[in-house]
Amino acid sequence: ATSCSDDEEILEPSVGVVDNLFAVPDDATGPEAELRRNFFKETGTYLMFNDLLSHTVIGQDAYGNDVYKDEYIDFTYNLTSSGGYAPIFEYITDDNAKEAAADLFLKHMYPHVEGSSLLPFSVLLVDNLQTAGYSGEYKDASTASCWRCLAVSMGKLLEATDEEAATLAKAVLKDLVSTHVGVYNDEFEEFLDLSYEYAGEYITDYIDDWDRSDMTLIYEMGYLSYMESWRGPQSDYFPYENVDFNNFFNAVMDRDEADFMAEFGEYPLIVTKYNIIKNVIISLGYKF
Repeated sequence: ATSCSDDEEILEPSVGVVDNLFAVPDDATGPEAELRRNFFKETGTYLMFNDLLSHTVIGQDAYGNDVYKDEYIDFTYNLTSSGGYAPIFEYITDDNAKEAAADLFLKHMYPHVEGSSLLPFSVLLVDNLQTAGYSGEYKDASTASCWRCLAVSMGKLLEATDEEAATLAKAVLKDLVSTHVGVYNDEFEEFLDLSYEYAGEYITDYIDDWDRSDMTLIYEMGYLSYMESWRGPQSDYFPYENVDFNNFFNAVMDRDEADFMAEFGEYPLIVTKYNIIKNVIISLGYKF
């Protein structure tokens, strides 16, 4: 057996060591490289303007031409599922527009998630993006997300007034928070218990004179809406728990709390459900 002396060279393991393709290469220069480095120093999040992570020569073909391997950010993979349709991006190509996009993110979005578990590993700022639903039809979207990246469509924000940009940014933040919360998360067990009690039940089983004319009857049961049936009021029913959750999540993220409480503060179950969702979001580090 042999032993290592103090002056012997210590070999660092190389197997499994992979370059961080999200980071700016050490030898990269120019406005974009500096912008991305400064953004990371300020936020701890990598700034991207393209989903292409690497373009590497891996050999040559039979004619002597270089063969490349391209690696992209995989937006078809996240923590809960994989597969599906990859987003389509239109990139920001102008250096001034890139700087303006980064400034808008720092001004309108970053302060709400600074230092929290909601802050993405990386952000991809693009001019426009489209995502596809189950049918495969592509439509414009505010964001696309995967395990290590949040892509944000910045084109409209770049053309917006400051007030319009703040409104558009709220939609981005809402999308971001929605990837971290859900009615069946353990944190929302109390909400689920309250929502499940009447979920999917016919309203007339609990409100004899229900005729759609008095929404306070629905509010008193702790719901913000009801499911209307084409058969008439006798077949209307209370929302299922996922719909109920989305109603309250939207209220928390979209509305001013004072305004919401002025309208619904007299209904204890609504206030309780609202506060459950808001408190969980705050616990994640979100700043309203």
